[in-house]
Amino acid sequence: MILVDDFSPDDSWKAILELAETNPRVRGIRLSKNYGQQNATYAGLHYASGEVIVTLDDDLQHEPEHIPSLIDALQNEETDLVYGVFSTRQDGEHRALGSKLTAYFFKKRFKVLAGQRVSSFRAFRASVKNAVIGKESGFVYIS
Repeated sequence: MILVDDFSPDDSWKAILELAETNPRVRGIRLSKNYGQQNATYAGLHYASGEVIVTLDDDLQHEPEHIPSLIDALQNEETDLVYGVFSTRQDGEHRALGSKLTAYFFKKRFKVLAGQRVSSFRAFRASVKNAVIGKESGFVYIS
């Protein structure tokens, strides 16, 4: 498990260090400043290993208990990436607006199919991670 602290102002890094000290399967990464969610995810991907990688935000809007469902959905050999999405979201006004704007610009820029939903709660094969890490770009957006 890789936990990335995007230079949070709270005690997150201390908690990550404590977890890493007591569990050799936990690795902590602390960014030198707040680079944002996408860059934090990208940093974590550099250290991810295994056949399947799962990403999850620290706000726990998506419950870790649903991780097995994502992994099960990858059992189809033709599936490389699955998302966990809400049937209904319960965001505050600002977050909901931000999510809608991000989705709008993402769809315009990357020609996402209408109605397709993405989220930061996802599971994907190592081949997808390798393709993402292999791209050299100053712009990082992992959908």
